Amino acid sequence: MIFSFMLFNRYGSCVFFEEWNRTRKVNMVEMKTNMYGLVFEMKRFIIKTSPTGKTPEYFAYTTNVYKMHCFETASGKRFILVTDPSVGDLKEELRKIYSTIFVEYVIKNPLFKIRNSETSAFEESLKECELFTSELHKYLQSLPCWSSA
Repeated sequence: MIFSFMLFNRYGSCVFFEEWNRTRKVNMVEMKTNMYGLVFEMKRFIIKTSPTGKTPEYFAYTTNVYKMHCFETASGKRFILVTDPSVGDLKEELRKIYSTIFVEYVIKNPLFKIRNSETSAFEESLKECELFTSELHKYLQSLPCWSSA
């Protein structure tokens, strides 16, 4: 089961967020801040403990309640899916969201007003990008893990 999708810019601002199947109310601002902090520290930890010291493109971690999958682009955008802990590796699925949905429907879209991708104006523009949102939903709903529990 997929619980949420988040997209962070390289400065740690959540520029897109969708969630499904939440059973309790949470402070969304706090949750987004905590998620970015966790992703930032996990990446640092992986680099420091890695025998090669290379920056990971993808990493995931699992708790008894959820699994967080993170894919980071060369430009520093972080695509995050939070799923049920039983869901397998989603590296290729996140790569596809970036390369065939985000790039095609946001970056290459001449009608999409990028303005400044590091400000809240980008977040507002992305929310208005109906093609990105609809294609993202369609793709996520096509995955076997969408409704599995």
